[in-house]
Amino acid sequence: MQRIKNVLNVHFVDRKGTFLVPIYILAAMVAIVIAIGIIARVAGANEADLYEGMKWNGAVWALLGMGFGIGAMTMTQYLSFALGLGITRREWLAGSSVMFVLIAAGTAVTVMVLKLIEQATTGFGLSVRLFDTVHTGPASWWQTLLQVFLMV
Repeated sequence: MQRIKNVLNVHFVDRKGTFLVPIYILAAMVAIVIAIGIIARVAGANEADLYEGMKWNGAVWALLGMGFGIGAMTMTQYLSFALGLGITRREWLAGSSVMFVLIAAGTAVTVMVLKLIEQATTGFGLSVRLFDTVHTGPASWWQTLLQVFLMV
């Protein structure tokens, strides 16, 4: 168990790359979708049609790309270093799996909360959707939590 904790410590060395980059990606997604909503409002789009049509918005799939990016970063930057410190590949896999589960859980909770806010404000007041889409589960909060966790 101590060796798995050591692997987690290796992952926590670059906190910015592991924790802040996903927040930046999420903020960029929100900014782009809100810009689309503002442009559509200025252009005179029907709000009901816009809100209904954006349920197919696939911007939330950027989170999947983020997951791949973190995985690639982990393998290229940290694996050889950890092997040099005497951590076995099995311990690396176990520790990295714990780290990825933590990242997926944090992302799922964040998306679920933002989806609830989006639903309460009818698309952030602009009739747009980013989190309340068919990709994040069209039903209750726990389905969103599970679906986004599995997606990431």
